[in-house]
Amino acid sequence: MNPLKLIYSSLYYDFKKRGNTDNARANGTLVSTISIFLLLFSGFLLSIIYITNFEQKATQFLIYIFNDKTVVKGLSQLFLVLAFAIIYIIIKYTIGTENAYHKTIEEFNLLTIEQQKRIKKRANPYIITPMILFIITMIILMNK
Repeated sequence: MNPLKLIYSSLYYDFKKRGNTDNARANGTLVSTISIFLLLFSGFLLSIIYITNFEQKATQFLIYIFNDKTVVKGLSQLFLVLAFAIIYIIIKYTIGTENAYHKTIEEFNLLTIEQQKRIKKRANPYIITPMILFIITMIILMNK
């Protein structure tokens, strides 16, 4: 299973234990989006930290395009929201479709209980690692 299918299966497993699997697909899409977004955003922040003049060159490029420093500040916030929305839409309409989700869950349900538990454990790094990387990146950024 790929990482996104692992996340969906893991959340389905958790919701199934509680007796309600209705929100598992929506939560799987959201958790997958957050994980990918945090990885990409952490990579961007690390490039600002470690690539010489990256931030200045990117800012100068945007000022050159829009001819206004105030627009550039607003664009950074808009870019983050758009990036999150784009990732969410891509996941929702690829692996998060109802058909794809049901195939993943059918495949998951065919496994033994032990295999399902292993799948659950295999999904944890794909959920936790992006969060830890983001926290470490923010600590590095604050101490820079």
